[in-house]
Amino acid sequence: MGFTAKMYAVLIMMMMDGLATAIYSSEVTKLVPSDTAPDMVDKMAGITMISLGVGSVIGGFISGVIADKKGGLFAGRLGLVFWVLCCACFVSALQWESMWMAQVAGFMWGFAMFYLEGWLYTVISRNYGGVAEGFSVNKQFHSWFYLFFQVAVFVTDNELPLKLLITFLGVASVPAVVMMNKIPHIR
Repeated sequence: MGFTAKMYAVLIMMMMDGLATAIYSSEVTKLVPSDTAPDMVDKMAGITMISLGVGSVIGGFISGVIADKKGGLFAGRLGLVFWVLCCACFVSALQWESMWMAQVAGFMWGFAMFYLEGWLYTVISRNYGGVAEGFSVNKQFHSWFYLFFQVAVFVTDNELPLKLLITFLGVASVPAVVMMNKIPHIR
């Protein structure tokens, strides 16, 4: 268990990842404009999820390419820039409802989230010796934030202040950058 203590530097990223997973799994329908015909809401939410999936594939791939070419620290910092842009795009799509904004927000959410997940797994395998036990214990941190969010959605009857929460996730990038500098031997 001593190994996991060294991984405190990635815990903020795991919190962000857990909340991001929870938000896209339960809140994507809020991106669909309110004036959408009731019989089209599910279809439009599905199209938004397809955009998210495309962004996920591209983001996950790009993170590895950038980490290999520019190094882990640069790739991680760039991922946090993508994350801030993603949060701004999501809040904008909630504020100014349109289907094209929903698609862009879905794509950006998938891109930024899986870029950071790809980066996180790469950093852990490269810089922590790939010890799976330490990672799986710390990965529970992600799962707890996912669970807390879903319970909050249930308790509030899905009336969470989503704009405020996503703004918080964007702001969480600041301490994540600071903590990133504490990852041992990051290249």
